[in-house]
Amino acid sequence: RHQIWDREYVSSCGEDKVEVFNEVFAAFDSVFNIYKPKAPRLCICYGDGMEMFNEGFNPPKDFVVVWSDDGYCDFQTLPQSTKGYNFGTYMHAGFWKNHTVHDPYPEKIDSVMTYMLQHYNATSYIDVNGQTFRPFLINLDAFAQWAYDPYHFNGKTSLENWCRYYFDAAAVPYTIASMESLHKAQFGRNGYVQNLAEIKKLIGFSTLGMNHKIEAAAEDYSIDSALAQRLFFVNDALQQASSGLSKTKDETGFYYDYIYLPALIYHQLLEFENTLLDAAHYKLDYRDKENKKVELGKINQLITVATAQLKEIYKTCMEGDKNKKWATWYDPAKRRPNNGFPTLDMIESINKSLNDLEN
Repeated sequence: RHQIWDREYVSSCGEDKVEVFNEVFAAFDSVFNIYKPKAPRLCICYGDGMEMFNEGFNPPKDFVVVWSDDGYCDFQTLPQSTKGYNFGTYMHAGFWKNHTVHDPYPEKIDSVMTYMLQHYNATSYIDVNGQTFRPFLINLDAFAQWAYDPYHFNGKTSLENWCRYYFDAAAVPYTIASMESLHKAQFGRNGYVQNLAEIKKLIGFSTLGMNHKIEAAAEDYSIDSALAQRLFFVNDALQQASSGLSKTKDETGFYYDYIYLPALIYHQLLEFENTLLDAAHYKLDYRDKENKKVELGKINQLITVATAQLKEIYKTCMEGDKNKKWATWYDPAKRRPNNGFPTLDMIESINKSLNDLEN
């Protein structure tokens, strides 16, 4: 990789990357042999490094070759051969298009890691990226269980046992159902942060004057089907979590904080996005209607709803967890900045844009 930026290394003088890194790792190994002869040695093949390995990159044999997932606990590139190296994996318990609401996937971990075990005996090393770690405790636990006993790990059993350990027996079926629906909602390798990106585009479109190319902008909002599916799954996750909440004592607030609150937060965001999407559709219809005031009236009503929804989102985020050790964890001002966060000023800019259209 590039020495500073997380991107592919490109030679400034046209050298062959495979040859360069074969030389680099041979020299690296010789330095280890002098100063740290007993140190474990890892070669993490990440990004284009996996292609290089398949094309002839061969570190010294005392390196464990660590194969990287695609950031979502899947492999887009696989080794053509282990070439006799000891193999390990670099995995993700959470992904950057999410890192706010957990995506519980012990069964996925089971499937993927078992495949790497059976085909590449990838048991020599495991490194797990936990992103903002706290939302991904259940996945980190599943990876740890797999590492402890890769030959007998069962993802479904892992999920069930985790829920039974932390929650009252009567709440367990609802807890499992809620997390399964939350996982389904994050299909297409997208999650909370990706929805923030869509919201950002919708606000931008709704703020534009009518002199912009609406047809081109509309192509960015062909998200109706995906949003409807996510809302369906997250609504079920929230309902299941609510049923479980009523059946657990939850003295520490852990059920509320870890199961109910994430589903609520994601549900509120998707409802807000859906309102903005409806408003965008009405704006697209605006130019073709004879009675434009009717369309503007509908948009105004939706933006009023969106304003109330955004206030509720902020209220939920600021109230946060029952456990006050985690106070302000969801504060939008403190969250990782990927794709920003909608503000009331942005909604007010939509109102100003609508007023300009009316005048």
